[in-house]
Amino acid sequence: MAETFYDDSTVNAQWSTLKTSIRKATLGQLGEILRHKRDWISDRTLQLFAKARDARLINSPEFRIFRRLATRSAKGDRKQYWEAIADNMEAATVAADIVKLFRLIRVAAGKRQTSEPLLRSTTGQLIQETEQKIQRWVEHFDGLLNRPSNQAGSLQVSSSSETYDTN
Repeated sequence: MAETFYDDSTVNAQWSTLKTSIRKATLGQLGEILRHKRDWISDRTLQLFAKARDARLINSPEFRIFRRLATRSAKGDRKQYWEAIADNMEAATVAADIVKLFRLIRVAAGKRQTSEPLLRSTTGQLIQETEQKIQRWVEHFDGLLNRPSNQAGSLQVSSSSETYDTN
């Protein structure tokens, strides 16, 4: 039996070549994911986060320092952003500019999370299609609103000879 020993440098080189070719192929087909930065993060803070990331990748002890500086800078940026929004709201209130005030309130409130309620069929399965959801709501309200009425003939009245004192 012939044993083959691989040199570490050739294995690492092959792995590096394979990794770069896979990355290039995926970037070519899928593209790069663009992360949206928040409006209130300054360029200085982004640079500090990049330095922290680079320090972490090379296992540098300066990573903690850069991360702490970046976090403090981000907190300061966020505080400055909200103070500016509050100042603009106060100015809009003083100027009686209702349109601007409500626009700023919408900005401050953020995006609403719109989620549809989960509906289950009568058998207990989740309904996902809109038409089926509408049909299920129709069934639900038909069951609630269309109950059989009690007719006089169907009521059971006990005829007892007991008299009750109402005073």
